[in-house]
Amino acid sequence: MIKKLRLKNYRNFENLELSFPEGITVIYGDNGRGKTNILESIHFLTTSKSPLTSREQELIKWEREYTRAYGEFDNIEVEIILSRGRKKIKVNGRETQSARLASTLSSVFFHPRDIELLDEPVWRRRYINLIISRINQRYSSSLRLYYRILRHRNKVIRRLSEGMRDDIDIWDERLSREGEFIIKERERILSELSKIFEEIFGRISGRRGSIRYIRTCEDMRSSLKRNLERDMKYLSTTTGPHRDDLEILMEGKRVVSRGEKRLLSLSLKLSEAVFLKNKGKEPILLLDDIFSELDEGRKGTLLENLPPLRQLIITTQDIFKVPRADFTIGL
Repeated sequence: MIKKLRLKNYRNFENLELSFPEGITVIYGDNGRGKTNILESIHFLTTSKSPLTSREQELIKWEREYTRAYGEFDNIEVEIILSRGRKKIKVNGRETQSARLASTLSSVFFHPRDIELLDEPVWRRRYINLIISRINQRYSSSLRLYYRILRHRNKVIRRLSEGMRDDIDIWDERLSREGEFIIKERERILSELSKIFEEIFGRISGRRGSIRYIRTCEDMRSSLKRNLERDMKYLSTTTGPHRDDLEILMEGKRVVSRGEKRLLSLSLKLSEAVFLKNKGKEPILLLDDIFSELDEGRKGTLLENLPPLRQLIITTQDIFKVPRADFTIGL
């Protein structure tokens, strides 16, 4: 859990210092006050990455040269200084790499735009990759190697399509080896995650939810050979884990309404938190504006079924929308 947070030149904050206890903390205030930025900064301190942008320079307050985020966690202090040209990460005063954070700290962040998980396959692949990488360094290494090999194979495909001679078999063999490992790990982890998801979604919504992994091929090596002509037509590799997908359903069907997508994506994040806790990496659960589109009955049901974690931090515009809190922070 996080005990203290200090921010300097972070987004809209010139200077901010907050303390957090165990249990449920609710941060409330009008829109634009920086509630989401606080959650983002905590996730940034546990992963060294923002869950909201890939352009890290956006974290630096306007017309400032750097931002500094500091967090005091259980037996560990983390400081990240991000300037216009460099990012420095320190753990207990010693400079380190981002992988050290991922192996030591854990947080799960829900933001309303996470409904994109229900819209785009690329977000769903990214989501499952991030979950597995948190608990399996072999998977993370294999994923990086897979994409390097994939880039080489695609270059060979382009040369073959231009009539040039090249040996694609070696790249097929290497891509298949890493790809099959990635697929098996995804299927194994999803079998665990889906059981948690079904239970949580059922309790919150009273409906049946499910997650299923959709493969683009049963045997990757033979599929690569069989689809070579198609790959040459499209100048890229068209089968493999980089094209696979997750199917997230309610009552066996894909959902279209914003409310249903929000409920499914929130349940997915809650399931991720429980999954990580079961793996010995209990996260800080960061929930941004989860009550705004729920009626009173659904708010109570959701609060009653939040995972039993040491620390949950929730934001809301209206403190009276949250049925219960152990600690509140007004902005």
